[in-house]
Amino acid sequence: MFKKTMVNKLLLLLFLFILASSLPVFMSFRLPGPNKHDSTAVFSTDEDLPDNDLLGPVPGKDTSSGSESSDDDSTVSGSSGPEFEATEIVFLDAEGTGDFATLEEAFLQVTSGAMIMLSKGTYYLESSLEVNKSISLIGAGVGKTIITSNVGGDSIIVFSGTGKFLADSISFKYEGEENSDVLEITSGAAFINRCSFSGGNDAYPEDDENWGIGIYIHEKAECTVTDSICENNDFSGIDVDDYAKATLVNNIIKNNLLGINYYCEQGGGAAINNECTSNIHDGIQIQYGSNPVIEGNYVHDNLRTGIAYYDDSGGFAMNNKVENNGEDGIVIADSSNPSIMYNTIKGHKGYTGLGFWTNSSGYAIGNTCTGNGWGIYVEGTAKPFIGDNSTSGNTESDFIDDRDA
Repeated sequence: MFKKTMVNKLLLLLFLFILASSLPVFMSFRLPGPNKHDSTAVFSTDEDLPDNDLLGPVPGKDTSSGSESSDDDSTVSGSSGPEFEATEIVFLDAEGTGDFATLEEAFLQVTSGAMIMLSKGTYYLESSLEVNKSISLIGAGVGKTIITSNVGGDSIIVFSGTGKFLADSISFKYEGEENSDVLEITSGAAFINRCSFSGGNDAYPEDDENWGIGIYIHEKAECTVTDSICENNDFSGIDVDDYAKATLVNNIIKNNLLGINYYCEQGGGAAINNECTSNIHDGIQIQYGSNPVIEGNYVHDNLRTGIAYYDDSGGFAMNNKVENNGEDGIVIADSSNPSIMYNTIKGHKGYTGLGFWTNSSGYAIGNTCTGNGWGIYVEGTAKPFIGDNSTSGNTESDFIDDRDA
């Protein structure tokens, strides 16, 4: 029989293999040279785009020294965007004096692979806008370039193409009263950087339809979301469904019903170094067979559970800080079997730091549970492997193993 140290090493190797397989394949894009019909020149979106009277300085570009910089009064600071192979570059002004009068007109008339540069200002859409060709949208910063609509539909923008969709430095906001998500990705590959998503609305919360999602990634779409904010949406900040794969890195997910919600047939991708806080229910919810990698996130002060596994879900939760949520820290239930490793779980007074319930299994190794009601609680029908964990200073009990003999 293996010693616990051998089991721990094997689990860690398995985790690293799964994490490597879930990392995104970042998109390779090119920009045209000074002649927009000459696509032989290559340069990156944050260093070599020319400044424009409509745009001001290009987001992420320090024009005084040529080095990268965050925009001082932007609420999101991000990393460099990918390269983009643009068939053409067009410029839009919020007052309608750019290359096209409206954003709808630009989407309709530009070629697949076009880059649309948006000046500071608010762009109003008169209906839900479906995009089925490769498009890149570059704004002047969160809170500066705003795309909004008050007309209900599937989402403000739905990307349903087989190509690529990129959005950088833009606020997306729904302001209507009917059902609507904010951004929906149904296919292709999407890259979202330094954006915000708010106002997703569920007009009839008593029915079984979950409207009001900040970023809805589903079907077989692949999406990377970095350095963005999803807040004040009636359902989830980010929702990953069906067979979609999402890589979520360095985002802030707050003041939604759910923070990040996985409802996949399998997989789901990875959530790394995000902050999930002040959501009405769970900070991160994994269910219905999903098995994402949840690593390095700060999940705190949500009104219910920090991280919750339901309905045969699994995957890894590793090196997360789960603190001061309204109920339990991490919950595993309903035949779920994740590996919970090296997390810090504290401050769930009157509730459980790490709980295995209702036929769940999986592994708990190297976690620190302190300042909770119960440090680790294993319910009668649960069958997890409990390795070396640190439990101290919990008010009711550090460890209860109530599983059936």
